[in-house]
Amino acid sequence: MDLYESIFGQRTTHKFKNKTIPYKKLFAILEAGYAAHAIGKIPSTKIVIVETESLRNKISSISGQNWISRAPILLVICADRGNLNKLYGDKEVSRYALQNSATVSQNILLATREFGMQGAWISDFSEKRIASILAVPKKIKIHNILAIGYPDQYFNKKVQTFAYEQTFFEEWKTEKRADKTFPLIKNEYLVKVRKKINKSLKTPREKFIKKFGKTIKHFK
Repeated sequence: MDLYESIFGQRTTHKFKNKTIPYKKLFAILEAGYAAHAIGKIPSTKIVIVETESLRNKISSISGQNWISRAPILLVICADRGNLNKLYGDKEVSRYALQNSATVSQNILLATREFGMQGAWISDFSEKRIASILAVPKKIKIHNILAIGYPDQYFNKKVQTFAYEQTFFEEWKTEKRADKTFPLIKNEYLVKVRKKINKSLKTPREKFIKKFGKTIKHFK
């Protein structure tokens, strides 16, 4: 899959098919995750794979989010800051480790698209209780959890945040925001990619109406 299609086609899903993820695909996704940049070239991110239903149910209960248990795989993203501490001391190490975990997590979510999967990034949970049920040592920090699998839902068009609306030149001033400084230059390739993604996300109802029109009362 084209990289831009993976990026613009990424959606958060809370509904998953009851379909197992083969280990060959799972570890291909994880390899993509670990290909992410690591600060100081020190890979501090560790991952606990949670596959059994009982553990998924426990994590779902702890997080207070029932949908989590329906994901076939949960990836608990952790950080071992030991080697970062050796290189940098205590200086900003927690921030460096968090950034490493974030880049690995984003790569994983993008890589799921290669296999027709989607995922969700979970940040709201009791770290202490999750660590207890997974036997995670106290020195290890749990940053987030990724739920991945084959989506069982149709997605709405994503509200697009455009770079030119969020970008400043030289200093943080409204009048120096990119859309104020330069006219919007459309990237035709990205426009084409967005249209392709939005078309693929149409629901069966939308496809029916486009082909046959609103000829049935149920579609009025």
